[in-house]
Amino acid sequence: MTLSSTLVRRAGVVTVALGLAMGATAAPTLAKPAKDKTVDCIDYGSVAKAPKGAVPRDDQHVVKHDPLKIEAAKAARASNGKVSAAAVIPTEPDPAFDVEVPVRFHEIIKTQGNGGGDLSDARLQAQVDALNLGYGGTGFTFVYDKAGSTETVQPEWFNLVSNGAEVSYFRGGGKEVAMKKTLSSQDSSVLDVYTASLGQSLLGWAWFPSDFTDATSSEYGPLHRYFDGVVIDFRTVPAVQEDPSAGDQRVYPEGTYERGDTLTHEVGHWLELYHTFQGGCAGVGGDKGDMIADTPAEASPNFLCPEPGDEPRDTCLDDPGFDPVNNYMDYSFDSCLTEFTPEQAARMQFAWDTYRG
Repeated sequence: MTLSSTLVRRAGVVTVALGLAMGATAAPTLAKPAKDKTVDCIDYGSVAKAPKGAVPRDDQHVVKHDPLKIEAAKAARASNGKVSAAAVIPTEPDPAFDVEVPVRFHEIIKTQGNGGGDLSDARLQAQVDALNLGYGGTGFTFVYDKAGSTETVQPEWFNLVSNGAEVSYFRGGGKEVAMKKTLSSQDSSVLDVYTASLGQSLLGWAWFPSDFTDATSSEYGPLHRYFDGVVIDFRTVPAVQEDPSAGDQRVYPEGTYERGDTLTHEVGHWLELYHTFQGGCAGVGGDKGDMIADTPAEASPNFLCPEPGDEPRDTCLDDPGFDPVNNYMDYSFDSCLTEFTPEQAARMQFAWDTYRG
């Protein structure tokens, strides 16, 4: 349904994954939130099966110090020497960890009537189902909070990223500020998901939970709480056969981004995971790479999916293991994203207890 103002969904309950730019995720580069001046583009022309030209990315995010290690050091000091900082950050998930996360969707709709961006409840249910499939075994369960979800007809917010002649991608700009100030739950334990048309083939972005603390690696310091949440292109939400006429059913082609794993990936950032290719081949050990030991180093993001007969991708020959192209924190198509590693699950659990619990 669509109204000309914000509408809180009230009927029924639903339970149930990346910020990609046509194959690329977009957790934000840490730019000053108040200005629409940030350009974040990388040319992947030399990478096999990469999109042509320079496209918006988040790879320029540099982690000088792992914020979670800073928090672990604080916990170690609080223990009066009983535990070391390294011992505080687990490498195996806690099998007893059990957290239910409310998911509130904030649909931004272009026009009243049959304008773009209006998603049916069945599609939003399918999206939460995709989240639960991706996070199975991690201790996280996601539940569609229909009562807390909203629909807002706002053409200016609908086109959240400019499609100008020059490639430009603004995070923390005026549109995001206005949208989130109005709609954010400002509750760190609630997953606010904003759906809109992002432009420039961008699929989404998220802010890290550490960005709201003094441990953030941003030079601008902690962000306002209303920035928290995930932004995705509405067309990455799965379509549903049983409800073909409800809402705008346009999705990306089969085998690309139609399974809902854009949100799976972005929620990984929302739980303090970095990309598997963070830091490239040098991203191993200490405050390097994705801070995860059981994801092999990867020189550059993977695009598309491996085809039958392809050799396993291995861009860091001096590091053991093939590229983790099936990991939700790479840039592969939804159809070949299948896993989080045990240490990724452990990091997400620790991040939840540290920042969101």
